[in-house]
This record gives sequence, structure tokens and C-alpha cells, in this order.
Amino acid sequence: MKTLVCFSGGLDSLYILWKILTDTTDDVVAFRVNYTDKEKFEANPGTRYWNHSRIEVEQVAADGAVLWLKENVRDFQYTVVIGDATFRNVGDEVVSLAAKWAKENNVDRILYGQEAHHDTPEGGHKHAINRHEIVKKITDIPLEHPLVDWDEGKAHAIANLPQSLVDLAWSCTTPKLKDGKFIPCGDNRIRGRNHGK
Repeated sequence: MKTLVCFSGGLDSLYILWKILTDTTDDVVAFRVNYTDKEKFEANPGTRYWNHSRIEVEQVAADGAVLWLKENVRDFQYTVVIGDATFRNVGDEVVSLAAKWAKENNVDRILYGQEAHHDTPEGGHKHAINRHEIVKKITDIPLEHPLVDWDEGKAHAIANLPQSLVDLAWSCTTPKLKDGKFIPCGDNRIRGRNHGK
């Protein structure tokens, strides 16, 4: 089975990628959308979720985690495409680009890191419903939410991932710079809706 994991370098997607690499023999693709064109974000101020610091932190975290996983778990494909901030919600753009790439590259399933049940179409969450509709317009490849299926969240990821991988993950949606370095988020990484699992 060929599995595409939508990968940002954050805890949710890192845990999914690690678990799929560890627990399956799937042909795995870690698929990341990189937003390198800061001018597009400045021209599209309605784009939610992104700031320039997060773009940089995400890139460093994702690249570091990929190197660690390839050295310590097993090899897999790491594909990075350039996003253009055409969607107001970045998750929508990620699944759109992932679905297009998956269709062209014979992928069997797409995994996306939503953790709380109400963030899924079954739970009625508008963004999740919209993401499934976006994928369905492009391909019949299923968009799955493994954290929901596994009934696991950020606290579970922190408890089960090797500590060196947890340390590599980004965890702030709005990281701050101090003296030219990013300030750690501390316990922000477990402040999710599903953090108790």
C-alpha cells in the first residue's frame, strides 16, 4: 500500500508518520507544503494560520525530523511542494495539493493529522467537511484521520515518540523570536482539544 502522510513537522503529523513507518510496511510518502513566498502572504492577508516565523520553524522541524526518521526508523520518500496561499485555510490547500499529487503518483490513501473527533466530517466540523469535498473533487483516494481512528492525541504522541523526535517537532502556531532564536513553546504543545488522551 502506498500511503501519503500530510506532514508539517508538528506533533500530530510527526506522530502519524513515525507510527506508519514503525507499524507498517507501507510505501510511505511524507508530503509537505512549503510556503517560501512571503510576498504572497502579504498580498493575501485573509490567509489564516500562517506567520513568517511559523513558516521558518516548520521547515526546520520537518527537515530535521525527516533526517532522524530516515536514520533511525527506515527510508521513505519526502516530497515538498510550494504552496501559494490561494486558500483562506491552509489545511484546505494542503489536502488539495496532496490529492493532486496522490492522484498523479498512484497513492492508495492520504492521512491528515486532525486529532479531535469533532474536527472530522463525522463530527460535523466545517473545515473537515470542506477538506473531504476538496479531495473528492480531485480524486477518489480516501482522506483518513488516523489520530481519530486510533483515539490518540498530542499527549499520547509525546508519551510514545522518542524524546529526540518530540524535541524536533514544532509546537507553536505563532512562534516568537528572541535574540535571533525561536523561544520554545513549553507546555503549549499539549494544549489541544484532545490533549488528555
